[in-house]
Amino acid sequence: MRKVILVPTDFSEICENAAQHAAILAEVFGTDLCLVHALNHYSRKWLDENRYEEDMIREMLRREASRLTLGREIDVQTLMVGGTIYDAIPEAIEMTDAILNVMGTHGKSGFQHITGAKILRVITATPIPTLVFQKRNINHFDKIMLPLNVFRRWRNKLETAIRICRLFKCTLFVTETNPGVVHPDEYRLRIEEIARILTEADIDFILVPGQPDGDYDKVILNKAISARIKMIVLMSDEEEGSGHFKAGPWDEKLIFNEGQIPVLCLNPFMHKSFDSGS
Repeated sequence: MRKVILVPTDFSEICENAAQHAAILAEVFGTDLCLVHALNHYSRKWLDENRYEEDMIREMLRREASRLTLGREIDVQTLMVGGTIYDAIPEAIEMTDAILNVMGTHGKSGFQHITGAKILRVITATPIPTLVFQKRNINHFDKIMLPLNVFRRWRNKLETAIRICRLFKCTLFVTETNPGVVHPDEYRLRIEEIARILTEADIDFILVPGQPDGDYDKVILNKAISARIKMIVLMSDEEEGSGHFKAGPWDEKLIFNEGQIPVLCLNPFMHKSFDSGS
């Protein structure tokens, strides 16, 4: 069975932008694409106001699917699931066996009003990685950034980052979120171990020094913008067996960052999504 990338849409410009990026990824990685619309009360209100039947949503999905296949050798499925986006997206994931959820966030411009808070709630309820796009167009993901606390459950995160780098054939920027002021000797040893692991895995990498002062999200974002990062990877500290991403105190600001850098949110034990041949 071919892998599937899921793309929720309310047919706004930002959702279409996310779908275009997802189509590029589907073509590069040899996966199918599935456009899904959650038929919720916002959708029904829009249909009633415009005197449309539900078939109009199905037709809009088909039109979008046709646009995404132009000039590309990919298969695009369409799906309409009743319920809120919090229920419909997990249901669609189960129905399609999707490996990646690609979403666009746009404030209140779409008729379903998919705001940042709603996106974050969807991300935390989704059992697969979620890649969030804003308006910015990204041609290729040649540089990704991994914020990493070397004193907290970092090994599984690094192993998953290695899988992602192999898939995207990119350079990994490891940004230290704990600069080791309290335990400098242990910090130095762990940084050396991280460098050794990445070298042995044949991953191009750059270790970005930590900064003891300043707001965490602003420090990370400034480093990402300076390095022209194309994707920030956020991994939660969940234990194995917990199948969801749990946002940390600064993650929401990074997910909806002012630099409009796409952000991949996942639990490190979701790594099977990035295993070739799985």
